[in-house]
Amino acid sequence: MKYYLFFFCFAVQMALGQTLVPYLQNPTPNSMIVNWKTSSNNETTVMYGTSPTNLNVTFTGTTNIFSDTGYNNNYYYHTAKIANLQPNTKYYYKVKTGTSESAVYNFRTLPLPGQPVTADGKIRFLIMGDNQIKAEPRYDSLTLNAYKKLKEKFGATSDPSDNIALTFMVGDQVDVGTLDHYENVHFKKNVKLSPYLPIQTTVGNHETYGSLGMNSYYAHFYIDEIKYKNISSGNENYYAQQAGNVLFISLSSEHTGSAQQMWLQQILNEANNDPTVDWIISLSHRPYQAEQYVGDISTWVRNTAVPMLTASNKYLMHVGAHHHLYHRGQLKNTPNYQIISGGTAWDQYWGMSTEQDFDDVQKTLTDWTYQIVEVDVDTGKVDIESYSIGGVYHRKYNELIDTFHRYKNQPKPAKPSITNTFTAPITLPLTLNGSAFSTTTNELLNTTQFLISKAADFSVIEKEFYRDFENWFGKDGNGTPDYTKNLNAGVDITKATIASNSITNGIYYVKVRYRDRNMEWSDWSDVKQFEVTGSVVSNPTFTLNKTEYTQNEAITATFTDGPGNNQDWVGIYKKVKIHLL
Repeated sequence: MKYYLFFFCFAVQMALGQTLVPYLQNPTPNSMIVNWKTSSNNETTVMYGTSPTNLNVTFTGTTNIFSDTGYNNNYYYHTAKIANLQPNTKYYYKVKTGTSESAVYNFRTLPLPGQPVTADGKIRFLIMGDNQIKAEPRYDSLTLNAYKKLKEKFGATSDPSDNIALTFMVGDQVDVGTLDHYENVHFKKNVKLSPYLPIQTTVGNHETYGSLGMNSYYAHFYIDEIKYKNISSGNENYYAQQAGNVLFISLSSEHTGSAQQMWLQQILNEANNDPTVDWIISLSHRPYQAEQYVGDISTWVRNTAVPMLTASNKYLMHVGAHHHLYHRGQLKNTPNYQIISGGTAWDQYWGMSTEQDFDDVQKTLTDWTYQIVEVDVDTGKVDIESYSIGGVYHRKYNELIDTFHRYKNQPKPAKPSITNTFTAPITLPLTLNGSAFSTTTNELLNTTQFLISKAADFSVIEKEFYRDFENWFGKDGNGTPDYTKNLNAGVDITKATIASNSITNGIYYVKVRYRDRNMEWSDWSDVKQFEVTGSVVSNPTFTLNKTEYTQNEAITATFTDGPGNNQDWVGIYKKVKIHLL
């Protein structure tokens, strides 16, 4: 159901001197929604055709008039849903209200499910995060640079619609949910792209703030119309939308719960059996992980939604925002990326918050960025490029700061080995040597994982070395806090050193595996055994296999990292209450 703030029908008024800039949303192979805002006149006319010089079809839409405390002008919101269009077809159009007409723009309908857009078999998408700031030209600079990059990559005479199918904006389109912010923070800062590329939004925490809150979001967007396999969420908080061979699942990190979880499972059940869907990309405003403002993530996304998604072999990555920077990592045991595309909102740099270097994050860069996702429908390849315009301290000019990819049906790297020879007990430190990385593809080494255990089956891990070939984390040097340091620069990640007195004496087992930059893990190496002596350390741990037991049930306890004395013992005592008089 569509929520309207206020709706009135007015007689036609004169609309002199208004600048009309269309805003596209909700594309399908056969339709497109065109919106624009004026301060007067309820005429909503779109003229369109397949030639810029022959806009031979006229369509009349509807006008909603919104009201908001503190908004000092009239707010006419025009909507025209153009239907009966042809798939993957470029249309030229202009909009008209009273005596005002827009320039002639163009858009392209989506291809049929599973099909590409371009003649060479590609479909592409833009991803951008937080906006929020009204007074400074940050987000409009980001969208302008994205516009310029598309011209640079695909030709000066090309239109954005020739090469990009959709733009996804991952929440916090506004700072507060007022009419002023939707007009001046979201719509006006997107004018370089919005007349050409439909914009799909994700609910952020800032959409819920302000005098109107989510009611303003519901009024401006038509998300409840979006369906996949005739499945609708029944609301405008979350939705699934197919474009070509990609299914986008836009989750709400602000409206978590069982209803969204059940809906997500329905979507995944259909997608897993849909031959037209090759890739699934999920989005939510609050991210999966974050190395600044640690803990300010969506635990529902991390612990509930993403585990459901990773069960699908079509799942590619999760896109978050909320943190105003760029970050990219990989899930440890599944071939999936997780990124933060944090837009251009409030400053966020090193030293401002609680920070932690996480294994599942490869780089955190305090840059304002956008991403171009290129899907090759025919070959099963996805390539992602992240471009930066810098930040407050240092401007960058569409600088490519990250690339990553995922290609289907590629062989995994060769099984590595531990090359150390252990013929006698070892006194720490010990450097474990992995074999050289080897693969039959052109992929390079991305990650290594060494596991050390006192159990031959590795049921208890004493030490783990998990490292990517690069690890961008923390401030670099004594200058401005926007430069990030690569902690793994010059580090040979095929070697791992166990420091003196870091593990106790005893017999250990070690194995290693390698991951390439296509997210494929090798098989684990053969296990090698070594013995440590001379350690002066005791880090005892005691764990039970359960927290509650029935009568006569066996209790399995694991005691590790004791000092190795013959006098080591474990006691079990009955819990008693002590009464003090």
